[in-house]
Amino acid sequence: MRTLTPALAIGWQLWLRSRQGAHAALATLAGLALFGPFVFSRVPHEYAIVGALVPAFGIIAYFMNATLFVEATGNLTSGYPKRMYALPVPTRVLVFWPLLIGAVVMALLWVAIAGMVFRQSGFRLPVLLPALGLVAIMSWLQVLSWSPLSPAWLRLVAVTLVVGAAGGIVWSLVMLGAVGHERVAALLAVAVVVAYPLGLAGVASDRRGDAWRAWPVWLRLPFGTARGPRRPFRSPAQAQLWYEWRCHGLVFPITTTLNSLLILGLGTARNAWAVHSLLLLVLFIMPVLLATSVGTVMGRLTPFWVKHPRVVEFLAIRPMSTRDLVAAKLRMTALSVLLSWLLVVVIMVLCLGLVDQPGGAAKQWQALKVQFPGGHAASILALAFVLGPALAFRQLTDYFPITLSGRPWLERLTAAVIFSVVAGILGIALFPRTLPSRFLVARPWLVASLLAIKAVVTSWSFRAALRRGLLQRRDLLQYTTTWMVLTAIAIGLSVLILPARLQPATRTAVLLSVVVFVPISRFALAPLALDWNRHR
Repeated sequence: MRTLTPALAIGWQLWLRSRQGAHAALATLAGLALFGPFVFSRVPHEYAIVGALVPAFGIIAYFMNATLFVEATGNLTSGYPKRMYALPVPTRVLVFWPLLIGAVVMALLWVAIAGMVFRQSGFRLPVLLPALGLVAIMSWLQVLSWSPLSPAWLRLVAVTLVVGAAGGIVWSLVMLGAVGHERVAALLAVAVVVAYPLGLAGVASDRRGDAWRAWPVWLRLPFGTARGPRRPFRSPAQAQLWYEWRCHGLVFPITTTLNSLLILGLGTARNAWAVHSLLLLVLFIMPVLLATSVGTVMGRLTPFWVKHPRVVEFLAIRPMSTRDLVAAKLRMTALSVLLSWLLVVVIMVLCLGLVDQPGGAAKQWQALKVQFPGGHAASILALAFVLGPALAFRQLTDYFPITLSGRPWLERLTAAVIFSVVAGILGIALFPRTLPSRFLVARPWLVASLLAIKAVVTSWSFRAALRRGLLQRRDLLQYTTTWMVLTAIAIGLSVLILPARLQPATRTAVLLSVVVFVPISRFALAPLALDWNRHR
């Protein structure tokens, strides 16, 4: 058998675990390059650019996740693969080749997208600066994920702070024109070079068993010795809630707060936001946008910073019902959402103090009252602040049934379906004039069909959960009542916001879409999925 060099061995590992997705991503890139000129010649350029950038960024995100050389694929907190430490090679080899492979893949990927997709369609996108930016992001993602920070969740905090803040600063410098592109490129090149010694120090420390602690051991000892024995939990449900909170409870609040502070800093720098209400709107919807990505880890039975197995044995065999396990996870998610929105409200108040001129908030309120007279403005704000946390909760629990099932193929299938649906919705939104008139007329019927499918799935899932003892009738009453209240609030908000001149067919489609969008079936599908996982 031929012996592989360290570079080929590391590259082979990356290719072996992601080759199927890489084939699909490369096929998508080839399709963009093949059909790009045809689309650009027949669609308005602004729509075509956005329509091409969305799958292009999806391809970049996939390869960035695939070439991240960590223990668990895509897990920034899993650290450098421990199996590599036993190889008879120097640490510098273990650090250099993953960094080089990731940098080369990112650079070649952007060159291919800019050249094969856009340049042959008549758009000359910059090549050097975006390629250097992707290389810098990839390098620092790897270096920070390899750092032996203790506890492990600090790696995620470090990635958010360093990559987010640095990316925001570079983006601001480019957009504001404060520094020339040559200096920005030099700054990115220096960042790539500096990443290597930091990665070398982190992997070397982790290889010999050292940890980078956020606070020294002697500082933790007094608190550890002074604390008496922990009081016993009152019930297994309380113990499970404590466990879920320790695993995932602070992930969403910390992520939301850091991103909101970053947006607040960028929005207040040199009056970057011409419209102050736009900054408040971005801060308001930020938790909802982040909940979609954070929700993929909230459904796990293990802490988010460890490798995710299909099932956790000590949880699967605990003398607790599946209903109680799922209920604890739902309570943890609700508490996490409430804490996140409390912090967002504080940041929005801080935004009013930092950004608005004297009387600015009053002027915005008067403008809102003029646009929505007759007390509608106050009703819209009140309903929005109720639906905001509910929408974030919905996004966080989207993947609960899929994740709790412990079936990786189901997760991949769901991701593919969601991507296809989002791409279809984006295409309808970007190219409404190219749609046939029959489709526009049939929109209410399409939404009604989705509503019928939802009714069938909800009815089946709750009947199955009740029959197997995974839910009780009071749970059905509680979930149904909550769903009806939230649906009524969402419909009321839609009626207040929708313009009066809207066509009846479109108005009906929007209101039916609200009914489809408010979740209910997942509360029965989640215990069914976990029960399926526990009895595999």
